[in-house]
Amino acid sequence: MMLALDLVLLDAWCNLEERLARQYPKSSWRQQHILKLLLRLAWWRIPTTAEAWDETGGLSRHGLARRRRQASAELDMMASLPALTRDPVLQHQVNFGILPATAIVRPDDRHLTFCHLWALCDRRVAADLVCNAIGGRWLVPLTVLEDELRQRDDDIAVEQLQDAQANAQRRRTETIGPQAIAIML
Repeated sequence: MMLALDLVLLDAWCNLEERLARQYPKSSWRQQHILKLLLRLAWWRIPTTAEAWDETGGLSRHGLARRRRQASAELDMMASLPALTRDPVLQHQVNFGILPATAIVRPDDRHLTFCHLWALCDRRVAADLVCNAIGGRWLVPLTVLEDELRQRDDDIAVEQLQDAQANAQRRRTETIGPQAIAIML
């Protein structure tokens, strides 16, 4: 049972960093704070802009503030919950009654609401920006992003090495050609 989730990978994460840097050019600490808090909630889904509008549209300011305060109080508890279950053996154990059904954490159980995201970002504009940049995707741990960056760097290094070898081979054949022609004349 391999989970097929739309993950926030390196390109999307870098895009989010750039957007936050443009939004807060004089306060890089705010950008770093938002990114650090997002990484605490690995394997949670960020709401899309449409989902955010459905959740907050038509609510009064007092209702929005109340929901935001409630969401802010829940963030620490949400960060401590276990990650998604990716072990197919657990599903069989639950099916046969060996483990309770709560042993499996499904993707449907890990959706951030816009109020949670707003409480996390501390600003409505920043929460909207995060929804626009990575909405509908699943946050991943920093190690996954680092592994992708390392793999990308390795691929680039291999391509550069292959290009250098091809250029060296081309130079060798080009230098041998004219010398051989001069000897034959």
